[in-house]
Amino acid sequence: MDRLVDQLTDYAMGLSYEDLPGDVLTRAKKLTLDSIGCSFGAYDSPPAEIARRICSSVSCPKPAMVLGGGQETTPDLAAFANGIMIRYLDYSDVYWSTGVCHPSDMLGPVLAVADSLRVDGKSTILGTVLGYEILCCLVDSEAVRDRRGWDQAVYGGIAAAVVASKLLQLSAIQMKHAVSLAASSHLTVGQVRSGEISHWKGCSVANASRNAVFSALLAAEGMTGPDQVFEGRTGVFNATGGRFELLPLGGEQNLYRMMSVRVKPYPSGYPSHTAIEAALKVRTQIPEIDQIEKINIRAAKGGMGYASDASRWSPETRESADHSLPFTVALALLEGSVEIRHFKDEYFKLPIVRKLMG
Repeated sequence: MDRLVDQLTDYAMGLSYEDLPGDVLTRAKKLTLDSIGCSFGAYDSPPAEIARRICSSVSCPKPAMVLGGGQETTPDLAAFANGIMIRYLDYSDVYWSTGVCHPSDMLGPVLAVADSLRVDGKSTILGTVLGYEILCCLVDSEAVRDRRGWDQAVYGGIAAAVVASKLLQLSAIQMKHAVSLAASSHLTVGQVRSGEISHWKGCSVANASRNAVFSALLAAEGMTGPDQVFEGRTGVFNATGGRFELLPLGGEQNLYRMMSVRVKPYPSGYPSHTAIEAALKVRTQIPEIDQIEKINIRAAKGGMGYASDASRWSPETRESADHSLPFTVALALLEGSVEIRHFKDEYFKLPIVRKLMG
């Protein structure tokens, strides 16, 4: 294999529930509840309904339950459906450092595999902490999305493969093969979140997790993965355009990255939140909203990404709207809040909203 695979596997194999501090356990439970709440809110979303229709046609001897309705399917498809519901509303938690990810994406595969195997709560919490830590550490180590043009699903699939392997109690060598299988077969391009954004924005990491769970199941049966999947001549590092050294993972003297994960107050892209807060504050000082002539927003690079594409100024999809700085600010000024109900067609296509957006 290679050094990165060895590092991830060694960490996962060595981590136990007893290693986790009390504040991390509490945080894991709170973030899990937040994520389940997000999934219920997105239960009737079009992508979630599509995923459940696919799930309904497949079963297995050790099925996993899909969140929300009691439907059972294979663990990999349950990971897919669960992940979509957790992520779809863009209300799920966020980790922002040199790059960005939504660590609750790991709960899709965690809950699916845990349910399939009927593991206990301690194992589920351990898998959750492990998934959050590895995904966030990969983002800290190298921001492939911001610097290389790849999607965060690249790291999501790798982390999910480790988590699924841990819950399946694979051996170290089996886990390495699972990571290799997942990493070699799922490099997602950043265009997922560019242009007029589609349903797939909320499904991309869920699909990487589906592939990761399937990779772990294959490894459990003896399937081997490519050697030197990261460091090889045609491996991930060369394919994505950069090598990196994995930063220290949580534990012992190092803070678990879960403690730095943020819960969102609004169902929109995280860089829009400071502008939303500012709009809500100045709203009380504006006698008539329709008298506004101009809105000036100073934003960092992350925020500008939410206004740099034509679709952000005239969104035609819900997915583009929740990643639109002009729309979320206009919404805050008009409605005095930014809520799930506001991301329906009639809101982001209203003439008064489009006028404020410029």
